[in-house]
Amino acid sequence: MRVIFIPYLLILFLINISAAGSKITSSFEFLRTDFSPRLSAMSGAALTLRGDVNSMQINPAGGAFIADEQFAFNYTNYLLDINGGQAAYARPFQGIGVLHASILYMDYGEFKNSDEYVVPLGGTFSANDFALSLGISGNLDDDFTYGVNLKYVHSKIEEYQASAAAFDFGLIWAVPFEDDLYIGVNL
Repeated sequence: MRVIFIPYLLILFLINISAAGSKITSSFEFLRTDFSPRLSAMSGAALTLRGDVNSMQINPAGGAFIADEQFAFNYTNYLLDINGGQAAYARPFQGIGVLHASILYMDYGEFKNSDEYVVPLGGTFSANDFALSLGISGNLDDDFTYGVNLKYVHSKIEEYQASAAAFDFGLIWAVPFEDDLYIGVNL
């Protein structure tokens, strides 16, 4: 009994330590926003969505199913002064695959300068984010498709700025023994 109990306590202790240290905020959270009404209505369950230029932010392998060129323009006006949008384009090229590009942006509006006690200091500042994505999708064989995105991401809050390069890779498997069953994975 003691042999089982000690590892169990150790695991609980380690979980509590990792949870206590999770107060770090994430960067570039706007990349998780679905600007497309279709993707938003699916509540993030679009990992195997195929043939839609909007889906390439979630799994770029879905672009391999695009037969003709596609454009998408999405705009979302949130509460207060927050708004964001996406412009995307994809086009198939014979022998190469489907090339796609998109631009995402999020604008958080104007904020009044204040100190930590919310005493106004005068003046305002803004915050905004954007991402530029270029990618390719294609077929590995009759059952597997792949997609790769390369992104440049930039965020700005007042005088603070951050930039990064990001990489997306996705696969979709058309299960051969079952009609309309697809399994997707992305990284």
